[in-house]
Parts: sequence; C-alpha cells; structure tokens
Amino acid sequence: MGVMYGAAWENDNGDAPQDDNGALTLAGEVWREGLVGITGPQLARGLQRCILSHPEWPPRIGQFRALCMDVPTLTELRLELRADATVRSPFARLVWEHLDPYQYRMTDARHADRLLAEAYAVAREHVLRGGALPEPAVAAIEEAAAQPYSAPSADRRAEILQNAQRMAGLLDSALQPAGAAEEGAIVDEPDRKRAAGGPDA
Repeated sequence: MGVMYGAAWENDNGDAPQDDNGALTLAGEVWREGLVGITGPQLARGLQRCILSHPEWPPRIGQFRALCMDVPTLTELRLELRADATVRSPFARLVWEHLDPYQYRMTDARHADRLLAEAYAVAREHVLRGGALPEPAVAAIEEAAAQPYSAPSADRRAEILQNAQRMAGLLDSALQPAGAAEEGAIVDEPDRKRAAGGPDA
C-alpha cells in the first residue's frame, strides 16, 4: 500500500508496520485486526479495487476490508439499482431485502437516499462480519433449467382436463359432460324407432 500511495500512506500509517524493536505499531495492529479472515485472493481483489475506488488517497481499514469483500460503495450501489433487477449483484439484492420497495420508489429523492443509505449500512455490516450473501439469481435460473421435463401420466392428464372442465362449468354433478343426457337421447332415438317398426327400421 505504501508503494501505491507513497507519502499519503505514510502520513496516515507510518513508513513501516513495525517499530525499531520489531513490534507492530498502532497502525500495524489496526490493519492486522482489520484483515482477519481475509484470504489471499480477496486481498488481491482489494488492492485491484483500490486503483479504481481510491486512486489518490489510501482507504481506511474498514474501506479496504469492504473492497476485499466486493462490497460496493454507496454510489456504485445506487447506480446498480437502476439496472435490470435480474442482473443485480448478490450484495445489491441483500440491500434490497432491507428496503421497502414501494416506499423507496414513491417517496421523494432525499428520503429515498436516506432509506437506501440505512439499508446499505445494515447490509455492509452483515457482510463485513462474515455474513452470507444471497445466491446469484442466475444460478437459481440455471438450476431450474437443468431439471429435466417430465410429462404427466395419462391418468394425471385426464385428471387435469376433468378439473379444468369442472371449473369451466362443462361438467355436471355426476362428472359427466354437461348436456350428455340430451345428446344421448338424440343418438338413441333412431334405435327406438327401429325397435318400434318405424320408417327407419
């Protein structure tokens, strides 16, 4: 970090994390405690994001930990929430869980910013304490798409059709198609005439 920021880093943290006796300085202790639980890949990610998010002045330890754990700034979050909800990051969806969507959309801009800042603070603390993020939405979609389609059995299809007919009023109380008795009477009429020796016999 000292290499990245030079004098700006030294002014805040000193030129070394250890004193002449090899013990950690106060700044060294703070950074050691602040980086507990951060993995090597996360540390590399934090350093990369420093270039974009803090190009001139070094971040504080809390800010750097957030960078390592992919927590966006409030400004980045605000821009992200303007995008399509299906492509939001897990952190943005965590923030959204702490918002009242109707109130956030319907209130004035100043109140909406305050609501967003409060939800952001809660989500940020949750993540920095090691809390889990929601699963990515795309993973849920891919998992559902990976499930093979299984067609219902013939009996199940007949049951579905019968339920649909009943809801549409096409079945009578005896579960027969409405008007079946009348249709049966018309179909049976020639048979009765033949039996009686009528013209159709």
